[in-house]
Amino acid sequence: MKDFKARPTETGREIPLALVVDDDSMFRLLAHEVLTEAGFNVEEAEDGIKAIDIFEKLQPDIVLLDVQLPGIDGFAVCEQMRNVPGKDLFPILMITGLGDNESIDRAYQAGATNFITKPVNWALLGHNVRYMLRASRIEAQLLRDAMHDSLTGLPNRSLLMDRLEVSWQRAVRHSDYFFAVLFVDLDRFKIINDSLGHGIGDELLIEVSARIKECSRTVDTVARLGGDEFVILLEDIGDVGDAEKTAERILEIVRGPIVISGNEMSVTCSIGIAVSSMDYMKSEDLLRDADTAMYRAKSNGKAQYAVFDHSMHAGAVTILRLESELRRALEHQEFCLHYQPIVSLLTGEIKSVEALIRWVHPVRGLVMPGEFVPLAEETGMIIPIGEWVLETACRQIKAWNDVGISDLRVAVNVSSRQLKQRGLVEMITRTLDKTSLKPGFLELEITESVIMEDSRDTIATLNRIKESGVRLTIDDFGIGYSSLSYLPRFPADTVKIDRSFVNKITISPKNFEIIKTVVSLCRSMGLTTTAEGVETIYQFEKLKCLGCSQGQGYLFSKPKGAEEIEPILWSACKVSTELSQQDRSEG
Repeated sequence: MKDFKARPTETGREIPLALVVDDDSMFRLLAHEVLTEAGFNVEEAEDGIKAIDIFEKLQPDIVLLDVQLPGIDGFAVCEQMRNVPGKDLFPILMITGLGDNESIDRAYQAGATNFITKPVNWALLGHNVRYMLRASRIEAQLLRDAMHDSLTGLPNRSLLMDRLEVSWQRAVRHSDYFFAVLFVDLDRFKIINDSLGHGIGDELLIEVSARIKECSRTVDTVARLGGDEFVILLEDIGDVGDAEKTAERILEIVRGPIVISGNEMSVTCSIGIAVSSMDYMKSEDLLRDADTAMYRAKSNGKAQYAVFDHSMHAGAVTILRLESELRRALEHQEFCLHYQPIVSLLTGEIKSVEALIRWVHPVRGLVMPGEFVPLAEETGMIIPIGEWVLETACRQIKAWNDVGISDLRVAVNVSSRQLKQRGLVEMITRTLDKTSLKPGFLELEITESVIMEDSRDTIATLNRIKESGVRLTIDDFGIGYSSLSYLPRFPADTVKIDRSFVNKITISPKNFEIIKTVVSLCRSMGLTTTAEGVETIYQFEKLKCLGCSQGQGYLFSKPKGAEEIEPILWSACKVSTELSQQDRSEG
């Protein structure tokens, strides 16, 4: 039996433990002697109740189980042992003196691994038991490999779903039994993977999985579904408060500093919670709802948890429907562009127009970008939509320039997903060639927060765009990192001051000073400043006094379709021409 001593069993023992269950004391004595000689430690039970108690407490490596027992019979005992989580392939050798096919069939239906009949061949018993244990180890290892994640060693989706089904069935049978599913997703993990490499990313996942495991009990299941998604199955909880406490511990322990290969990083996660109830008709629905709640936590700002309620499910269905409709809109060209003038605060000339996408929904009518652009960004549809916006805007501005609305530029927004798109610069160049628009008539607007997400790669892309002759604008400046020290690092032409500062310029001395500082710094760097959300004459006068270059907002014009905005552009063009003629005559 050296092979048993050389390799620990599934329970971690070097000497395997056998449980002999039989009401015949002489049988137990003989079995004890044979199995001890074969290299086993042995425990005995004379009835089914004691056998189950020993099984749960000591977790033996193999069970020899007689069919005929006082109280509950061996078939029932076998079924109860099989229902213990993780004991699917546990070796159970059933012993029967009946010798009929019906008993043999019942033994296998109850979950027996094999059977022997009385009278027992004691000379062969030790060999049979050793073989069963050895075979069960191999089978258990194969099953473990198939049911566990190779990177972290945690249960995978298959094993999680098996255990989730067991918990759900238990909750169906016992109304006072509650469990919860926690869906955990790391925030911005892709940035770590892309910037530091997948090797560092894998080590991070191993460390995070260990930390999450610390927050669980032995009866719970911590599984990895793939990528940076983890699920915790919390068994036998009192109420949702227990799940929330676990979520809080996970949030706290995950955000602790992590150092991998000399790289110190701060990681956060978002968690969705779904608690069992009689409303659930399928076990997998809890996982679905926990996932939905996790996305709610993400949308609420990340690094927090959310508990599922039915309004979230309705919202998720709406999003799925919206995604389907958005794909159809792309296929059927249901989008259009509106244009909003950007005006010189000094002369009143329209220097450029910002192209703003709208969705002409066949049922709902005009849908604003706030309702569909975030989803387009998440699904990747923003890439083809963005290309359509760019080409349509370039074609329109070229048409206006050709008919005499000269020197007018168009500003097009570029999202985070687009900025990371391979071949972005080449796509821009192709579009300019296709529409015959000179690069200087195109401005690309990138929000400050997007620029700061991955500054090294972003700056390289922006530099290539700037070298092509296209102008660059930092949009929504002030609401992201709000650090003026970053400004000189980016190859921008214009800085747009966010509307939240402009709205309060007349009532907030702090906002007034912020705008004054930004305008002054941009002027010293040769950058143009544009104030967003200008709605009143008083805001206009204040911004003009501060030296802000341009303004955009309802004071000048709401965004309008191309046909509606064209008369305004012609009027501005006429004023600009008259001013130019006046300047020449005075000169």
